[in-house]
Amino acid sequence: MRRPSTDSISYRDLHSLSLQNGLATPLQPFSTSTHLSAPAMIPSSRHHESALDLSREEQWVLHHVILDRMELEARAPADTNPPPVAVYRVFEKLEAGTHRFSRCERQCLRDELDRYAEAADTPERDRPIAERLLDKLQRTESTSSAAEPMP
Repeated sequence: MRRPSTDSISYRDLHSLSLQNGLATPLQPFSTSTHLSAPAMIPSSRHHESALDLSREEQWVLHHVILDRMELEARAPADTNPPPVAVYRVFEKLEAGTHRFSRCERQCLRDELDRYAEAADTPERDRPIAERLLDKLQRTESTSSAAEPMP
């Protein structure tokens, strides 16, 4: 299979490459139970990433939001600009069960969650979860931005 350019990689290409390299795993349904812990994000010096503490419900919505963005790109006309690379990085991390995100990736999460929360076709059950995630990201960004340089 021809290796696609990373500048315009589609979800199908990414998934195909992941399967070939043994990186793709089947999605397991999340339970509906939630857990509480604080703080929402734990700063880390490792590559200026922060761990985002997510309930199962939040993981499910976040995964759906990012996957939805990638599927929008797959259905878009060929001359449409692909989503930012951060969308694919976030997706790979979520698929791997990692919830550590760089500042750029957190900005991507905020952009996509904001789009999803405002969309007319967003299910009512998901809207408050998306808004809660946005609040979490906003609260923690102010505390981590002073200690973390922009890439």
